[in-house]
Amino acid sequence: MFMNQRVFLHKNLKKMGFDILDARMRPLYTDLSYVRMRDVTFVICDKNKTLARETGQKTQHAWVEGILIDALPRPIRINNDQLRLIDIGTPVEYRSSKDLGFVYIHSQQPIETASEIIAYNGRVKVTET
Repeated sequence: MFMNQRVFLHKNLKKMGFDILDARMRPLYTDLSYVRMRDVTFVICDKNKTLARETGQKTQHAWVEGILIDALPRPIRINNDQLRLIDIGTPVEYRSSKDLGFVYIHSQQPIETASEIIAYNGRVKVTET
C-alpha cells in the first residue's frame, strides 16, 4: 500500500467500500472497508458537480485528500484499536443536494480540513480536527 503518501479517497458508487486514487485520480485500491488518513482536506470538484446536475448521472466530484495511515480491503475485520478510533469519531457527510459540501452530520456545520479521519462501513468520521 501507499502508506504515508498523499492519496485521494472516495466512496465507491458501485460497491459498498471506498477507493484510494493516485494524484491522476487513477484507482490504486478499490473496495476498501477501512481507511485512516491524516492531514486531510475535503475537496469538491465544481466541474464534475455541475456535470452531474446537468446530466443526472452520478460522477465522482467529492473526495478526501490526505496522507494514508492505514487501510484494509473488504471483508477483513478491523481490530480493537481501530474500532476504538471509530467509536470516538464525529460523523461527517457530503451534502450535495443542499449545496452544503462536507458537513458534520449532527450540527450541519461545514468542514474543510481535519487532522485525521477514518472511513469505515460506508461512513467517514473525523477523529481529530
